[in-house]
Amino acid sequence: MHTKTAHTAMVALLMALLLCQARAQAGVYIRGEPTDHVTLGAAVDHAVHGDVIELGPGTYAAEDLPIVVGVDVTLIGTHGSAMTTLHNPEDHYAGDLIQVNGATVSVQGITLSSDGPARGIDMDGGGLAALDLVAVGLGGDFPGGAIRTRRGPLTVAGCAFVGNAGRSGGAIDSGGPLSVDDTVFSNNRGSAEGGAVRAHRDVVLSSVRFTNNTAGLDGGAAYIDGVATITAVVLDGNVERAGAMHGGGLVVQP
Repeated sequence: MHTKTAHTAMVALLMALLLCQARAQAGVYIRGEPTDHVTLGAAVDHAVHGDVIELGPGTYAAEDLPIVVGVDVTLIGTHGSAMTTLHNPEDHYAGDLIQVNGATVSVQGITLSSDGPARGIDMDGGGLAALDLVAVGLGGDFPGGAIRTRRGPLTVAGCAFVGNAGRSGGAIDSGGPLSVDDTVFSNNRGSAEGGAVRAHRDVVLSSVRFTNNTAGLDGGAAYIDGVATITAVVLDGNVERAGAMHGGGLVVQP
């Protein structure tokens, strides 16, 4: 009987390990639940406060856009942004991939991209943390090509924003406090102020590189309305178009 019990326990352990391995390979899961969801939107709709939604490696077509998040959750690519992509394949969709409405949300280890003029994330109230996020080829004729925050704090760390475009802030238009650390902004375009970043409140920049970003008006790299705390920031090849009043690098108006 003891041997049979040990064998049963071993089988159960192996099944659990296989389940964990399968979940690490593919699918969208809410941590602690045994079954996957067909889309990220379905998982978000099912989630409750404090859930962690895991995306295995792969490219996920964004469906039923926008994905509206109204509870405090974490969205995490289990193998990091190099292995996990949320992509909008619709070239006619001009909206947001993810909308955060009054919730505290963390997005980690995911690449956001689009074939059409779509923004990555729009937040209205709550708070947003972007960690190991890659935003590439996002944006359109609206503020913040990759991320726009209307209210609430935005924290960005270990991210890359490449080739995004927006009316103001080619990559980020921040209406609340903004903190950026260990992040690269490259080849983003703002048709007005802020080639990469347009901030309307206080900003902390630490170990940030701005390369080849372009603004139609002021601040080829960033335009900041507020107090800026700046440490180890590199500016390289950022420009403003002819006729602007301020420089092609950082413009700070406290």
